[in-house]
Amino acid sequence: MNKQLRIPIAVYEPDKSIENNKSTDTLNNVFIDNEGNLLNVPSSYKAVNQPDDDRLTNLFATPTVSGDFSLFAGSDKGLYVWSNLDSKWIQKYTCISDTQYRWDIVDFKGEIYAAKQGEPIQYWNGTSFVDLQSVSEGTVPNCGAITSTSDFLVAYRDSDNPDRVYWSGIKDGKFWKAGERNSGFEQFTRGGFVTCVKGNTNLAVFTLRMTYKMIRTGGDTPWSFKLLHDSLGVYDRQHCCLSGSNIFFNDTQSYWVLNIDTDQFNDIGKYKVSNTWKFSHSLRVVPDVLNRRAYFVYPLIGTLIFNEASGLWSTMEHEGLDVFIGNFTVSSLDDMDSEYSSVCLYPYNLEEVRDVYSCALAMSKPDGIYLLDDSSFTTANIKTNIISDEHNSFMDINNIKAITDGSNTQSKIDYNYKPSTVYPLGFSTSFISQSNQGYSNFRVRCYTYTITTNTTGFKFFNGWQVNTTKGY
Repeated sequence: MNKQLRIPIAVYEPDKSIENNKSTDTLNNVFIDNEGNLLNVPSSYKAVNQPDDDRLTNLFATPTVSGDFSLFAGSDKGLYVWSNLDSKWIQKYTCISDTQYRWDIVDFKGEIYAAKQGEPIQYWNGTSFVDLQSVSEGTVPNCGAITSTSDFLVAYRDSDNPDRVYWSGIKDGKFWKAGERNSGFEQFTRGGFVTCVKGNTNLAVFTLRMTYKMIRTGGDTPWSFKLLHDSLGVYDRQHCCLSGSNIFFNDTQSYWVLNIDTDQFNDIGKYKVSNTWKFSHSLRVVPDVLNRRAYFVYPLIGTLIFNEASGLWSTMEHEGLDVFIGNFTVSSLDDMDSEYSSVCLYPYNLEEVRDVYSCALAMSKPDGIYLLDDSSFTTANIKTNIISDEHNSFMDINNIKAITDGSNTQSKIDYNYKPSTVYPLGFSTSFISQSNQGYSNFRVRCYTYTITTNTTGFKFFNGWQVNTTKGY
């Protein structure tokens, strides 16, 4: 008996099961756009070299008054500035510790600050990085992480008081006298030490086991505080990123998004995604702000991508230790309020951005920093699995048609015949061309099949149409 199956392409939809195993649960090297269309992975191009005998772990770009931009970077060894004159990285600070934490680099009120665990907070004076304490009033906290709002430079991961969050004097990152000019600190005594602080006007404070909110109030008491969640926390700040008002994070059990304006948590990874992609300490979460994607990067494994607009997941492979390290964004000074001079790879004041003229996702490779080019498309493979309707019966596939806007699609079939015999008739499992009429004149008799379609030559894909004959 002939049977026609319409196998829709499926993405990671965490709250839906794969019905009868007739749709895919894996999208390899495929992006999903804001309308839910499947796009091939953009190609990458080399932007700058790595420093000599070093490898960068994060980037930061800030515009200059001349219309160009300055490029800063951090590594395990120190801080660098890109020299346009020499076309190379110039090291401007050498680490005094051997910790492998990543730097936070922040532009606050047109001034550059940097922090890393085991190092004093650094300040860029225009020619070199210097200890922030040397140019500040009051006592700068011994913190390994920083962020900012429109009014305050915020520091945390204090080696002496790890449950504290500090903030500078209002609109002054070089003033640290607690109780004066709105400077101060708050101690979060429940949930373990503070691991991550993200937000814009208001801030989410993550501890190991809880989530709090710092609410901007104004006046002599700049903040009020409330508990948002008594059992959700973040293990490390690299497991968390900010995209607009949404904070994406992994709590070691699932993937979450917190809207800092509405205080709403959404478990975007429940069931399928969380069960498939397990937590790793090496996880790094990176935003793609303009395209509204969040990248959950697993070195040596791949990258899990969530599209905010469509609510859909996809995956991408990368080689070895190639890791996305930020959303390389440079904003035009002419189209921003004068007091805001940049947006960095971990954007904090997105509501102030009026126009972005350059944006790409940065990947660190051994020979340089590569940027993804969203205007180009390369090879991507989409897979699906189908199985026999009955456990002990075979199923012959007589015809397959990939439903797409391309007329010369390539696909292949891998099969699992278990203890039975496979009878291929004029058919190869390598990639073979498909016309608009689909494949025909072959017969593979087995229990399960994996269909892989190469997406070169088209930009969207709606699934497969398969004619089968129930087996024997």
